[in-house]
Amino acid sequence: MNNDATMLTDAISGRLRDAGAVLVGFADLAPLADETRLGFPRAVSFAMPLTPSIVAEIGEGPTEAYAAEYNRLNALQTQIAKDTAAFIESQGWRAQARPATGDWSPTTIRAPFQHKTAATLAGLGWIGKCDLLVTPDYGAAIRWGTVLTDAP
Repeated sequence: MNNDATMLTDAISGRLRDAGAVLVGFADLAPLADETRLGFPRAVSFAMPLTPSIVAEIGEGPTEAYAAEYNRLNALQTQIAKDTAAFIESQGWRAQARPATGDWSPTTIRAPFQHKTAATLAGLGWIGKCDLLVTPDYGAAIRWGTVLTDAP
């Protein structure tokens, strides 16, 4: 990686961590079909943990507190992704913030691009038996955000 790319990577990582991300990674999307990666060659992946006490309350299914936490993190991550995309664009690169949730088809139950795809390719975790992305430090009690880009 050249010096400019390293500086951009460090700047993006710092901004995401300052915004509350506990995991940040960068993915090469080349192994994916062009339509899957929406025409972008790379992705920035970031994660924010769910509040542990709220996760601990989940027994038989989601609670009201979990729903509120989920919605809070979704709104925060969507805004952070938009801010990150705007920063990348200000540096002269294309970028597209992916919404935290909500842009999936109720017919096919598929999203154009899944956050766990970027996070897995960035080496931030693995797909567990639960079909969720699992990380060493947070298990699956984490929410993911993604910015697609052509930045190096």
